[in-house]
Amino acid sequence: MVQYKILGPGIQPASQTPVETELRILNSTESLTLPVVTSTKVIELKEFLSQRLGIDTDQLHFVHRVGCSWRKQLDHEEVGRKVTVGGIKSFKAEKMTYAEPFLII
Repeated sequence: MVQYKILGPGIQPASQTPVETELRILNSTESLTLPVVTSTKVIELKEFLSQRLGIDTDQLHFVHRVGCSWRKQLDHEEVGRKVTVGGIKSFKAEKMTYAEPFLII
């Protein structure tokens, strides 16, 4: 996992306050609550999910509510507290499917 500098704007250290982030899957009722710190970046959660699910980080996209509209979060931004995840169907690893399965004995 990539280690990032824990520095805020200027010389101030970034906040390390523990908080919880709720991840929900787009068009699903499944959710996952993760303990994170305030300065956790979106790319860090994408890498966590990609390792856990066995998919590429480019397939994931995070959106959150801003007022009355939805906004896509970029990789360098701090993750929101309630985030909807697109690009996956479940928080469990999917079984491998083969186009033409066969068995040689």
